[in-house]
Amino acid sequence: MDPTPASRRRPLRATALVLAPLLLGGCATLFTGTTDRIAFEANVPRVRLSIDGEYVGELPIAVEVSRKAVDGGRFLARFERTGYQPQELQLGREFNLVALMNIPVFVFGFPVDLLSGAIMSFEPTSYHVQMLPDPKALAAPAELTVCRLESR
Repeated sequence: MDPTPASRRRPLRATALVLAPLLLGGCATLFTGTTDRIAFEANVPRVRLSIDGEYVGELPIAVEVSRKAVDGGRFLARFERTGYQPQELQLGREFNLVALMNIPVFVFGFPVDLLSGAIMSFEPTSYHVQMLPDPKALAAPAELTVCRLESR
């Protein structure tokens, strides 16, 4: 019995369905995701962390940070605690080498990785912040309120 043209197309369709996600998805997006877990700690407790102006929590903390810059995000981390100088740092990012796997499917893969943010990754993924005492807070005298009682 000769296979009909329709039955010969079935394996081709099945292969196309299996390969479509690989061809249409960026390699870095598929294999490494679009977020990184970044750990922060400091030399003093209760340091408040904000990233791009959004409060994240108190150190020590590990947070999932999206690799995609949202609303012009610069990935600027700010650390604050009363009595200490605020510290700021730009989170390090580098090219995600997994994105090079897109070369065979350049037309599909790179745009997906670029739009998802997966083309970059955070490096380092661990930070230790050295908080410095605020000289203004140390030099300022404590406020003292004196009440004068008069007797009659």
